[in-house]
Amino acid sequence: MTKTTLTNQEVARNFAMARQAAEKGPVLITTNDQPSHVLLTYADYEQLVTNTSEPSLASLFYSPGAADVSFNPERIDIKFRSESFE
Repeated sequence: MTKTTLTNQEVARNFAMARQAAEKGPVLITTNDQPSHVLLTYADYEQLVTNTSEPSLASLFYSPGAADVSFNPERIDIKFRSESFE
């Protein structure tokens, strides 16, 4: 998979070239030398949004019933020692 970087002006001038580059991997589009957009094929996009092998932490927090989960972690006693930096 190849990542291509094109300026906004290059994409505006030759969108066909940008689409061809997206067939090989993501195309990073920059505006004023800063990343602004990414062009992907629809297949790559679908794989990105439907990859549910492991749910994200955010999706777990917002899942139905998450507020009803009882979470009481064991308290850990951490001892700090003072250091002398002389």
